[in-house]
Amino acid sequence: MDEIGIICILPDEVQNYQRELRQKMATQFDLDGIINPMVPAHITLKYRFPVENLDELEQEIQEFSLSQSKTKWLLRGFSHFKNADDYVIFMDVIPSAEARKAHASFLDRLRKIGWVQWGQHDNANLHYHVTLSAQGITSKNFEAVWLFVNQQEKPNFGAFFDNLSLVQITEYSRSVYKTYWFQN
Repeated sequence: MDEIGIICILPDEVQNYQRELRQKMATQFDLDGIINPMVPAHITLKYRFPVENLDELEQEIQEFSLSQSKTKWLLRGFSHFKNADDYVIFMDVIPSAEARKAHASFLDRLRKIGWVQWGQHDNANLHYHVTLSAQGITSKNFEAVWLFVNQQEKPNFGAFFDNLSLVQITEYSRSVYKTYWFQN
């Protein structure tokens, strides 16, 4: 395993919504790379980092999952940001105060593992989001794609922060390696 990321996988209704909207966007704007995401609809909680000791990492995640109660996310509307040369269009996520606190607690626990690497977005003050497209949207087509997305039915979902899922990242693929469900 090269690298790992940690996410919260979202329920089927969100996954179906994301998949259908991605299909519409791909068809309308020839964005083939967004049709079949390697990882289901999710909220990223810890961005990718090299793995030195998977057993140690899994033990911390399992212990946290056994003690953590599920908390709420709300998915409402769309937003976007510019990332390097591409634009990212996403569903906006509004965390409950409890979800943000649980995420902060989880990151504090991970910080005890000395070899885990940290980036600027690895914190609980994130603008949480569920990506719709991060490939193929450039300054040339952004306005048209953004207008199209905003003409679609807006997401309006309640979901739970009720799992931590490890995403295995290699040079050529990403896949869910293991999911830990909160027990409380």
